[in-house]
Amino acid sequence: MSPKINTEWDTQKENLALDSDQIHVWSVHLDIDTQTQIKYWRILSEEERKRADAFKFVQDKIKYIACRGVLRQLLGFYLKMKASEVEIGYIKNGKPYHDSNLEFNVSHSHDWAVIGFTLDTILGIDIEYIERKIEYREIAHRFFSAPEVQKVSFAPDDRIANFFFNCWTRKEAFIKALGDGLSFPLDCFEVSCAPEEEPELLKTTWDEREVENWSLWGFEKDVEYIGALTIRGPRKNVFFFTWDQNDFNL
Repeated sequence: MSPKINTEWDTQKENLALDSDQIHVWSVHLDIDTQTQIKYWRILSEEERKRADAFKFVQDKIKYIACRGVLRQLLGFYLKMKASEVEIGYIKNGKPYHDSNLEFNVSHSHDWAVIGFTLDTILGIDIEYIERKIEYREIAHRFFSAPEVQKVSFAPDDRIANFFFNCWTRKEAFIKALGDGLSFPLDCFEVSCAPEEEPELLKTTWDEREVENWSLWGFEKDVEYIGALTIRGPRKNVFFFTWDQNDFNL
């Protein structure tokens, strides 16, 4: 039986054990009330509190607290320990990790964050808010590979946002899995872009067989957000959940 992907964001949280053949993706709304902010603040590390206080704008600080608070609770859940006691480390370019076989990655855009979890393999995830005006073709020419530039450049105006963000999120998820961030040149590998195409890593310039080592998925959160998820290794079953604070106890 081939791995499956549940494209619906599930609000039912029964049987949440993370098996080795699974990926769990959580969506988190970052607009939280004052009481929830206080709860999350209590479980943040001292370093995370310093980072939160460094934000210039209050709304950015609140979104950071929301994202890190939920991340800690989910890590605590999967690791079977208190959220406040989870030690989060950082590799190059600031990618967070935990010293266990639990792999995770975080992305946020506008009012939503997504957090992906799996076991025993590196993972990258990205989400982007698409209801914004940007110079799609200009940015594609600056960063994308030649075939991707062509696909975005010739996309119909009413579909160009989908072409662009399909490409961007898939590329971002890949480099986040690698842990290199945007210092990794985006034009040295190619992904599928068209909405009707399967999400796929198509080509890498450094090794023609590298594409065989990766699995890639695309997803949406409502109609305003496009996301992508990738792991190194064969495909797994992917399940999507929507975070609700009432499902977990601090």
